[in-house]
Amino acid sequence: MVNWIVHTILRDVNDRSAYYQKTRWQMMFSMKDYIQPCLTPNLCKMLQALQESLQRAHQRLSQKEFLNVWKSVGSRVKKFFFEEIILENIFNEGGAEQLEYDIKNGLLPIFGQYSIRSSLIFSKIQESCLLLKMPVSDAFLLKNLLTRDDPAVSFRLSYAETSEKMQALREHGIYNLSVQNALFVFDRRLTTSL
Repeated sequence: MVNWIVHTILRDVNDRSAYYQKTRWQMMFSMKDYIQPCLTPNLCKMLQALQESLQRAHQRLSQKEFLNVWKSVGSRVKKFFFEEIILENIFNEGGAEQLEYDIKNGLLPIFGQYSIRSSLIFSKIQESCLLLKMPVSDAFLLKNLLTRDDPAVSFRLSYAETSEKMQALREHGIYNLSVQNALFVFDRRLTTSL
């Protein structure tokens, strides 16, 4: 039953996500240019469907069943944002700021109604936003470190090298992205100097 409910919720959300997926993130203005920032209009229908579906599930299911639905939907929404929004688009500074705003002010409050730990589910996409918004000089240095190869190691990273790279990510507030995923996110930046 839980799987059917999750499938139904996600189908409804996916039906309303097509326009959001096609948002032109690389052409957005910086949030500084707006008097009052707002959610991306293409996201609102998707969030409304998500909120209504979770609310119905919360009212009709036991607490344990709802928790399973909530976690499963959250996990799949996180995957959708990472794979279908972040990794499939190019972001300029304004687009990265807008995505972060959408997540913090649209997505997190919906899941936050049911748990104070909702931000933990979405830490991977929040960290992706940090990389997308990182100043060019910092991003250049971090990407350089992450792509640096040790000539003595072929086809795989040594433990020390992996540890050094993970430590560099942690110093920038990145705890849940692998080195490879961080590099994928860096490749989604419009900045050509990276």
